[in-house]
Parts: sequence; C-alpha cells; structure tokens
Amino acid sequence: MKKNIKLLLILSLVMFIYNCDKQPAQNSTKSIGQDFNLVKGKVDFSNSKQEFYHFWKSTGYSPGSVLMRKDMQQTMNYLRSVNNSGIVYSRPHYLLNLIGTKGLGTKNVVYDWTLLDKSLDVLVANNQKLIFELMGLFNGKLEEHQIRYDKEGTYKVDYEDYFNDFKNHNQLLAWKRLVKDLAVHLIERYGKEEVRSWYFETTNEPNIEHFWPYDTVSFSNYYDACSEGLKEADPQLRFGGPGTSEGGLGEMFNSILEHCDTGTNYFTGEKGVRLDFISVHVKQLPQDMVDKEKKVIDYIRENHPKFIDKPFVNDEADPLVGWSRDFYWRSGPWYASFVAQSVDLHQKILVEKNNVNYSILSNDNGFMGDWKHRTHFARFSNPFNENNFSLIKKPVFTVMSLLSRLGNQSLNVGYSTKKGNNLGVIPTIKGNDFIGVLIYNKPEVKINYNGEPRPWITDDEKKIIQKQGINLKLELVNLPFKSGKMVHYRLDENHGNPFEKWIEQGGPSFPTSDQIKNIKRFQEPAVYEPIVSFESNNRNLDLEVTMPPSSVSLILISGSHKNQINKVKKPTLKKYNSFQGETDIMIQWHDIENDDLLSYEISFAENDSDNFKIVSAGNLIDCAYVHTWKPETVKGRYKIRAIDIWGNVGLWSDETQINF
Repeated sequence: MKKNIKLLLILSLVMFIYNCDKQPAQNSTKSIGQDFNLVKGKVDFSNSKQEFYHFWKSTGYSPGSVLMRKDMQQTMNYLRSVNNSGIVYSRPHYLLNLIGTKGLGTKNVVYDWTLLDKSLDVLVANNQKLIFELMGLFNGKLEEHQIRYDKEGTYKVDYEDYFNDFKNHNQLLAWKRLVKDLAVHLIERYGKEEVRSWYFETTNEPNIEHFWPYDTVSFSNYYDACSEGLKEADPQLRFGGPGTSEGGLGEMFNSILEHCDTGTNYFTGEKGVRLDFISVHVKQLPQDMVDKEKKVIDYIRENHPKFIDKPFVNDEADPLVGWSRDFYWRSGPWYASFVAQSVDLHQKILVEKNNVNYSILSNDNGFMGDWKHRTHFARFSNPFNENNFSLIKKPVFTVMSLLSRLGNQSLNVGYSTKKGNNLGVIPTIKGNDFIGVLIYNKPEVKINYNGEPRPWITDDEKKIIQKQGINLKLELVNLPFKSGKMVHYRLDENHGNPFEKWIEQGGPSFPTSDQIKNIKRFQEPAVYEPIVSFESNNRNLDLEVTMPPSSVSLILISGSHKNQINKVKKPTLKKYNSFQGETDIMIQWHDIENDDLLSYEISFAENDSDNFKIVSAGNLIDCAYVHTWKPETVKGRYKIRAIDIWGNVGLWSDETQINF
C-alpha cells in the first residue's frame, strides 16, 4: 500500500458481532489465493463517466398460467422484494391461451377474461411490468384448461382455432379487433399509465415453425393487425419485436424490419409501420452473445439506419436453450458470475463503445424447478400436493440483488497486467457520496455438450476451473470523498451458496424441515470481511480482493456519514404451506431506498407475548422473508428494522399481527 494512503481498518465491535451472528461460519476462501494469478487495475473517479442504466431487470417463464400456482406466486413475491426494484419486467409465454372467446369472426364476440385476470393480477400486485407477447390461441374451452409447463403450453388440439390464415382479410380484421379489445380491457383493469409502461411484443420466435407455422407475408400482416389494434386502444402503447432466435438475424427478422421500414401497412396503406423496439434472442456465453448482437446492430445500421436508435432488447439471454435440462453450473455461483459478466460486457461493448440504446437484457430463468434447472430457486415440492413447497434462493437470484445496489454511472478500468477473460470489474458511482464496485470471476469452461445434460462436474472440469483463481489489486484514485465506510458482500462456493449446504446434508430429495431451515441460512449474500472505516487525505484507496473461481463480490463505499436510518414501514403477511406441511409466513415490506443499507432484521413474538426474538438469518438485503412455523403454533406479531454500514440501527416498524 502506498505510503501516502492512510487506510485505517477500524472494526466496529457492534457491527462485528452483528455480522458474525447474521452469517453462519463457512469455510473461508481467503486463504487459498496464494497461487492465484495476480491482476492489477486502476479506476480514476475524476475521469469521464457513462450513464449506467440498469437494463437487466427482467425475467421470463412459460406458460403464463403458472402464475395461478402457489409456488409461482411466492416466486413473484420474491421478485418484488429485490432491493431498488432489481427485477421489474416479466415475460410469460402463451398469455392469449387464457382468454375465453365465443363468436370469433362475428360482430358479437364474447370474452371471458377470468384466467388472464387471475394471472396478471399476480404480476401487477407484485410490481411486475409485463413484456406482453401477443402469443397463443384464444380458447373456447376454459372449463378444460389446465395449468401446464412450457413443453405443453401449445396444446392446440384442445382449442377451436379460428385463426389459421393470416392472409385472410376477415381473419386479420378479427385479430386486430381482438388485440384492441384485449388492450382496452387491460387499460380498464390496470389503468392507462400502468399498461403504457409495458412492452407489447410479437409472438415468440416466429422464425421457428413450432411457434409460427406461416410465412413472412403472414407475419407482416399479423404484425400490422397487432400494431393497429393496440393503437386503436391507445396510440401510446409500445409495440415491437420480432423476438427471433438463433442470433436474431435471418429471413423473418430481415423481412419484418424491411416491412416496418419501407413496406405497406396492410390496414392503412401507408409506407412503413411503427417499430417501438427491436427484440432478438441470443443464447450464448456473454462474449459470443455480445458479438452476435453486434452483428444485428451492424445490420440495422447498414440496412435500416432509421431504426438504429430504437430500444434494443435481448429477452432470452441465457447460456443455453432448454430450461429443464440438468447442468451442474446452474446450481451455484458460476451461473451468478455469468449474469454479472453478461451485464458487464453489454455495458462496455454495446452501450459504451457502440452507443446502443440497450433497453432490456433478460434471462429467461423464472421457471420453477430443481437446483440444476434454469431457475432462480430450487423448489422442493410435495409430489402429492403441489401447494406444499419450499423455495431456496440460488446465487443466480442473489446476484440480481447485488447488481441492483450499483450506482447509475459507470467508469472504465485500466489494467497494468494481463487480465484474462474470466475477470471483470464494474465500478459505479451515484452522486458524490456512494460507490459500488462489482467484481466477478467467471471461469472459462465448456457448458454445451451437444444438447446432452451434465448434472455433475467432472474431475477434468474441476481442474480447469481451479486454475482460474485471481488476486486482484485495484486502485481507486481521486475519490469524491476523503473518508467513509466500506462493506464487502460475497458469493462463491463457500459463501451465499446453499447448494453446497444441501450437498453436505446428503443431497436429500425430501429434506426435513430442519434441513431446509439450515440450507436457507446460507442463501443470502455473505458479508465477507469486517466492515471497514477508512481515511485518505489524497482521496485514494487500494483494494486487495481474492476472487476464487466462480465468485462475485460487491464492494459498497459510503462517503457520507449518516446519523440515522429510515424506519421500515409496516410489513404485510401472506400464508403458504411448506414442503413438510408446516406454515410458511411470507413477510414483505417496502424498500427503505437507502444506499448504505447493510441488512434487515425481522423479530417475532408468539401469541400475545412481548418477548420478541430475531428470526431472520443471513444478511437480508431484500424486502421479503419466509418464516416457517408448525401450523398449530402460528399466532403472534412481526416487526422489522434496518441496519446500515455506519452502525445505525433503525426504529422497529409498526407490528403486524398474524390474522389467518
């Protein structure tokens, strides 16, 4: 460390005791970094800064009907809870399947919106904005409808499909009317401003025959009918697409952009059709993903320059196709580091270097499944009663909470040593008193095995990964403040990784209640080392961070001393049944919107007692927590408080009584 940097590691006893209590002891990775590669970097906070729009706050799943399941509703509760509104958009498939109709093609169409409303009510109640695909088949047999998962979402044999020819004038008029009536209904139910905040998108991946069995002319006609139907309901509703797969480019993508640019609107006869955003699906490792997206951008710039500033969307930005195939890397921190690297490269290459108006980068990982599926949570579900379940956060969900804590401006990093492709640093700032630096190590390893699953890592793969550890020395110079507080959150194999705790308990398919509780104690991000106070007269700070393979670190630095932290508002409660048949109380509250937040604490008093006890475990930075109790004992009250990195402990919220 430089002589002119006075770095005082002053540990607050109160905070030390707090952190030791909140995160159970785990096997430390700090001592294993001696053989890691050394990387040196520097961030100068006096340099120019880029806008850092949080474009990754989205997820997807299929079909929309799963929103009527209890486990999916709890998932939405968790999505709502991510601090700083860290997950905002949801993109479910087959929403039109949920609309009952009679009299298609006549002037007297009758609609049954019941199932659609039940599903969308769950999203809106949890502050989720929709990417609403105009996808599916209007259903004349709602009484036979079943809640199914993706592979059965298109069970066309159950439907009386009126729409089978998008070159037929009467069918196109009928489709336009249906889209208009749908939009009018949504506006009446949820309000104009809410629906205007959504993205209406074309049907999913029309370049694949399974999703769109017609030609490009039919798709252009369908596009015009959707566009005009939405306009008739409200000209300010957003509409775009085409959401094509396999890198985006191809006959269908090229055709619809040409149609929107210079083609003839089927209904108005005007040249060109509105295109409010452009969407593609690119499923690759982050560098390959960005390379393919850049090819799309270059194509637009060369062939349709009028669209180059349109918002750009990749709303299926996953490593691989197939959400339910087992892959070992989906269970732990590698998947989290994938998300971090994807955000990093999109910002640096597409936004900063190529001036792309990047709007949404969405991982299609909102499904319900196992550790090794493309999901946010590992779900343990009773095979005889799907309403008895327990969800455990995976690191790929927790990393969304860490990313949401970053600032709204980013800076470049200069490296004086070879960095390698696996390391990335995202330095950000908000105002003049808050810095957030996210660091990741995503090891380079093969993830695609010719479509075959890979549920367990091999010894050879372990050796490849273990060689990719990094010791990072990062200089932060010309800070906007001379002193402050610093906290370091961590996800790696031994921190914030509940899968390893599940393995330690034997990997049970049917864990006991105590085993589930123990696993959940490790699902929150760990405070990796004691909170640090520092002083630097020349406004410089040196960081030394050991990054084992498959890890994500978030370092928050506050330069503005606070004397108090906001009081949490009164929480709300929702009842679920756990995997083992006990009662799960989902406790939710509003984010206090404090950049210096360290963690929330939840306290519970049974029955009419005033003997409150802390029941939350881990460093809880989101705004929801599930507390499990045996059914016959669920009576009492909850209250919540916030604690910040300065050591301020907030007032307890007003109490909420269990009243089920």
